[in-house]
Parts: sequence; structure tokens; C-alpha cells
Amino acid sequence: MIIPDWTNIKDKLPDKEGCYIVFSDSPSNDFDIYFFDIRRQGFFDFYNCHDPFITHWTELPLSPNKKEKKPLLFLNRFELMDI
Repeated sequence: MIIPDWTNIKDKLPDKEGCYIVFSDSPSNDFDIYFFDIRRQGFFDFYNCHDPFITHWTELPLSPNKKEKKPLLFLNRFELMDI
């Protein structure tokens, strides 16, 4: 089992644009996949909405189907694809 290395958004934001797993301290205490936009310095969901309750982020896991370690591409909130 892989335990993600969580980063608090107060300590550091991602260095590159892309999709990340985020934790939201909203009433639902939810995990989700959001896109980090470098220009806007924030996380946005598939509908381009910003969640002000996001507190932590971590990178997406690598694909288990590839011999070569490549990340998964986030197509939308329900689909991941090997790249």
C-alpha cells in the first residue's frame, strides 16, 4: 500500500500545472482530483470551480499498467488514462 506524501497548501503549492489529489476541509471532508493552475495559483475542478476549503495536496499515483513509470492523465472527474 502506498501512503501519499501530503503537502499543506500553506507550506507549498505544486511547481507545475497538472492534476493532483486534494483534501478539502469542507463539511464533507472530501478527497478529489483537481487541476492546479500556475497562472491563477489555485486548484480547480472539472467545472473550473475553486474550492476554498482545500488544505492539502499530493501527486496522482503512477499507472500500474505500464512498465515505464508514467503518470496518469486526468480526463475528467471520472476518468483517468495512461499517457
